[in-house]
Amino acid sequence: MIQRFVEKLNWATGIDDKGHPIRTEIKPTPEGMKVCPGYAGATNWFAPSYNESTKMLYFMAVEQCQTFFSAQEPQKFTPGKEFYSTGVKHLAGENPQKILMAFNPAEGTLAWKYPQVGTAHSTGGTMSTAGGLVFFGDDAQSLEAVDARDGKPLWHFNTGQDMSASPMSYAVSGRQYVAMAAGSDIFSFALVQ
Repeated sequence: MIQRFVEKLNWATGIDDKGHPIRTEIKPTPEGMKVCPGYAGATNWFAPSYNESTKMLYFMAVEQCQTFFSAQEPQKFTPGKEFYSTGVKHLAGENPQKILMAFNPAEGTLAWKYPQVGTAHSTGGTMSTAGGLVFFGDDAQSLEAVDARDGKPLWHFNTGQDMSASPMSYAVSGRQYVAMAAGSDIFSFALVQ
């Protein structure tokens, strides 16, 4: 069973027995058509993580719609030239939102959601730890940690810069660290037991 994880979805109604989307009549037009989710997808660039202890998959999702356009006449491909036969624009008044989600693959259900504050601009993913934490770059320019079991916020550090990568962990002399790239900087924190 596949559970829908975003509310803003209008180009498909579900998935068929072969795993293909069941399409609606929503598609780009020369005048522009509201399509949900937006061009980045409901979840796409953000690295997910699986935690063997909780048996859950953690991922970022984006609730967003955009206006998609098709060309009046299909563009012919010319080698060495840019090729645009479509386009996309942000919708006026559209407030996209990024949400950290925990998915239980055994049950095919969402365990919890943790909505972000911001405009769904960051592109950082998740990293879960054996100690029961999920680290991620939130949409308010912070490295944040939540409890992997219930999504309760535990800690955050504002970097003042957008997150364009996923957190990572490493160890030196038996001590574990969590690092995050933000803007042109790398922030690293020691985990204390």
